[in-house]
Amino acid sequence: MKIAVVIPNYNSARIVQRAVEAMQRQRVPAGHSVQVVVADDGSTDGSADALASRFGDSITLLRQPENRGRSTTRNAGAAASDADILVFVDSDCVPVDVDFLAKHAAAMQAGADVVFGEVCTPGPGFWDRLQRDASDWRRRRFDEGESWTFTTQNVAIRRDRF
Repeated sequence: MKIAVVIPNYNSARIVQRAVEAMQRQRVPAGHSVQVVVADDGSTDGSADALASRFGDSITLLRQPENRGRSTTRNAGAAASDADILVFVDSDCVPVDVDFLAKHAAAMQAGADVVFGEVCTPGPGFWDRLQRDASDWRRRRFDEGESWTFTTQNVAIRRDRF
């Protein structure tokens, strides 16, 4: 099973590289492969060139000619892959462990069509508590049938449902 991690980028040259590195370190179950797709949304800060220089052919880099917005860019990134599972993360997102993708894959293998995970910030404090509270709220609302409540900072979906 092929997993594509789609990362939209707009003028985030430094932080998007951390996200790519983190995705390349992920462990996945046997029989799975990972494709990292960075969809650059017309950045003007050299992001796309920096990604191409640092990661070369180890990622799929899609260069949008102009800024069209995060949703359009995510959709273009998804279209650039033939993966069975699409995982969307933001350019400033780094998983807390190397099993991030394996957890999404396991949920899909168990029959889920859409899976989203917790979003947190490093260390204790206001922003971490806010993200964790929002994640808990989203999970409860989703479980109650409100499928619109997930965040695209950390969501996986089967390609045939996308």
